[in-house]
Amino acid sequence: VPLVGFWFGFGFSARVFVCVLIALFPLVSNTLFGLKSVDPGMRDLFALHKPSRLTVLRKLELPAAMPSIFVGLRTSAGLSVVGAIVGDFFFKQGTPGIGVLLDNYRSRLQSPELFAAIILASLLGVVVFLIFGWIGRRVVGRWYNA
Repeated sequence: VPLVGFWFGFGFSARVFVCVLIALFPLVSNTLFGLKSVDPGMRDLFALHKPSRLTVLRKLELPAAMPSIFVGLRTSAGLSVVGAIVGDFFFKQGTPGIGVLLDNYRSRLQSPELFAAIILASLLGVVVFLIFGWIGRRVVGRWYNA
């Protein structure tokens, strides 16, 4: 994170970059896992009709990967809250966020406020995680049984 500040400055764009950097990898890895986990029998069935690569992606691989994509989205959403706090903790310029509050309360030994900020950050992460889980169930839940 300190290198991100060195390369991109210490403003809002560096905070966003840290969030994206932390949240990107679970999303990409789960998406790739979902795309590769298509049933071989279904691939063979599609191969009989000689579809284009785009047709296979659109009609077979993406629908089969949807559960994994939403698992990645849910995980990345929770991690983006962590990324926002970490970015705010390191880049203290601009509008202060919860990372700055955590650091201020820690340095001033304000225990009740520190615990309140930690609980608030935890609740924010849980709420974001649950929202993306609910969205995933709404999109995928109708046709996929876990």
